[in-house]
Amino acid sequence: MAEPTDLYTTLALADWRRRINDLYAAVRVAPEPEAAWRMWRAERDELFQVHAQSPLTENQKGRFKGLTFFDYDPAFRFSPALDPVADSQPHEIDIGPGATMTMHAFARTRGLAPALGGELTLYWIGGYGGGIFLPFTDAHADTLGGGRYLLDGIKGADLGRTAAGSPILDFNFAYNPSWVYNGPGQFRGHWVCPLAPLENDLPRPVPAGEQRFDKPAYVGPGAGAGAGAGSRTLPPVRGRPAAGDTRACGLSSAGGPEISFFEVARLPALHGVTSWLSDGWPRVLICLG
Repeated sequence: MAEPTDLYTTLALADWRRRINDLYAAVRVAPEPEAAWRMWRAERDELFQVHAQSPLTENQKGRFKGLTFFDYDPAFRFSPALDPVADSQPHEIDIGPGATMTMHAFARTRGLAPALGGELTLYWIGGYGGGIFLPFTDAHADTLGGGRYLLDGIKGADLGRTAAGSPILDFNFAYNPSWVYNGPGQFRGHWVCPLAPLENDLPRPVPAGEQRFDKPAYVGPGAGAGAGAGSRTLPPVRGRPAAGDTRACGLSSAGGPEISFFEVARLPALHGVTSWLSDGWPRVLICLG
């Protein structure tokens, strides 16, 4: 989310963050996880419907019927052990014109791989206040290709810890970043949300949490065969690709030119045939230099 620039917007953003913090505080003390999840969903739907800081446009609010989620599944609630990440270096991420975010990898989960096919890295967000940040991607056709968020200390998204100190990672509470709900113009003007790093690309589907926000599939030159069912259109993402990050239009040199790129479709017919991305879903991208 971009920094507010006027009194009304500043107070609205402060209210949004207070209500999100209060919501997660209620989730953490709720005795039954699925009931807490239903409460969380209902409150988020209300915020999206009426709040001034909703990522929906006014036109979208008029048509909004609630965010789409998978059914609650207790099999996707975990309390993994954490191993420290040795010699972690600051990771700079472009989040918009002239803006960066610094993340430090500080822990790696131990115990998720049997169910999810891989482990996840937890990051500490640099800067005043900081906070734990856990973004991830998975191989499900109905989840966002750019990744979802599970923990975000800046936004108050914190599911708590067990009595033994292990983090509660309940993927039923996974949610989309704000930029996915609107078109390119609004994203560039209002939302700054990082993509999930490649090391948090889970190779298996995770049918839990929020599903992708439906948009018309791109059909046109460059879409290729298979860009129909299961395809989607996403707002642009700006940034410099990290080394080996093939999502960024094949550019692989850290510190390369700043670009914008659209994921315009996934190609279900080729799923599992290519290793272009670690989740096995080839993308159709449009790049703007």
